Amino acid sequence: TVLVKGQVTLINQRGLLKDKMIVRPGEKVLFNKETGDFSAEKVNTEQYTSWIHGYMVLDKRSVSYVFRSLERYYDTEIKYKDITDDVTFSGKLDLKENIADVLSIIGFASSLDIINEAGVYCVQKQ
Repeated sequence: TVLVKGQVTLINQRGLLKDKMIVRPGEKVLFNKETGDFSAEKVNTEQYTSWIHGYMVLDKRSVSYVFRSLERYYDTEIKYKDITDDVTFSGKLDLKENIADVLSIIGFASSLDIINEAGVYCVQKQ
């Protein structure tokens, strides 16, 4: 969870927190299922909320992060092969009306081939 403004207090009611935790603007809270611990860290909230305003802010984001985000935003499937997470994206990506335009921009900027096969987008290295 990322907090943009206001304040949230997490209180221990089921033994998940040792004490109460106060979350402030600009912080991201993570919950570790294995240990039951919460942790907070400072983040640029725009990276997590920019999609609301029709764009994505990317700062060395992995290819899997970018494509998973686009899949959720456009409710479509994107497959990629032979592309590892050492391929990263930085910058501001305008989320156009259709995913084909956005993927075309990504393909042009990163030298990736993007093919639409029966409604499923396939991304591969050129």
